[in-house]
Amino acid sequence: MKRFSVIILCVLFPVVDASSAAPASQPASKPAWASKAPKGATITEDGWFAPKPKVQKPPLPKKITKAFVIPIREPIKGKTFRAIRRKVIRCRARGAQLIILDMDTYGGEVKAALDITGLLKHDLDDIYVLCYVRTNAISAGAMIALACNEIIMNPVGKLGDCAPIALGTKLEGVEREKIESPLRTEFKESAERSGYNTALATSMVSYDQEVWEVRNIKTHELRYVLAEKYRNRVLDAPEKTSVKSEKKGKARAKPTPRPVKQPQWELMRVVLSEGKLLTMTSKEGVEYGFVSDIIKAQRDDPYAGLSEHFHIASGPTVLKDTWSEDMVDFLTHPVV
Repeated sequence: MKRFSVIILCVLFPVVDASSAAPASQPASKPAWASKAPKGATITEDGWFAPKPKVQKPPLPKKITKAFVIPIREPIKGKTFRAIRRKVIRCRARGAQLIILDMDTYGGEVKAALDITGLLKHDLDDIYVLCYVRTNAISAGAMIALACNEIIMNPVGKLGDCAPIALGTKLEGVEREKIESPLRTEFKESAERSGYNTALATSMVSYDQEVWEVRNIKTHELRYVLAEKYRNRVLDAPEKTSVKSEKKGKARAKPTPRPVKQPQWELMRVVLSEGKLLTMTSKEGVEYGFVSDIIKAQRDDPYAGLSEHFHIASGPTVLKDTWSEDMVDFLTHPVV
């Protein structure tokens, strides 16, 4: 019998280094280099991050009267895409000004996730779409979140980790790259579309990417970059240590600094070391520029904070699945 593998995106529970969080507090007295930072830059104790590039988003009225919630609180699969597509049609027919994706998922099927992101980017390019990470936007959920116009998180939310896995087989070499390549491209496209850092975005997909925080020696500009692209531009940059050699039992050698002619940058910290996937808390999401705000979900009304934040009159309308969609979900369950 032929064996078939279903490629899915699911959580691998990576741990981000505790040192990865960039300081966000303003220094007590601004140093000389701070006065030369561009308008809108984020000033930290170590330097400044350039302001986010301006991106085009659908307009939002000052007072919203037609807001709708589409819950995504299940594994991502074909049924999820079909339900979202049906609800999107309803939202458009009723003149939606704002669509909120209420997110709680640990991942799911690659194809279904790509179908949903395509729907958001193309069919909803004229309606403002917000992803509210009330609990988890992991793996396929992170892909969908980055395709939205804005991300807001609950204080206990988690976002990231989108490495592909295959049921019944192991993805290695060309097979893994064949799946990761379009996923990285999807994350990079979404990041550029919304003004997010592309190095951090693609590090949610590929575990062999190392991300550094570097600082310009002259201007004190700070950047999150891929180590492989800046290793020859950074002062005393450590040599690369292969993850594969560690898995074979070889001890990690102490990195040896390599000289660089006329270096422009210096290494501040390793944000994400090779062999790990980026998964962010709500606080880290704000620090890394993916999350615009943190709003707590109330027990009696999980959307009260969003209603106040966006000035939604009478609160948003929640669009639930129909009985037929629930029946199809039950009948197509592997156990059944």
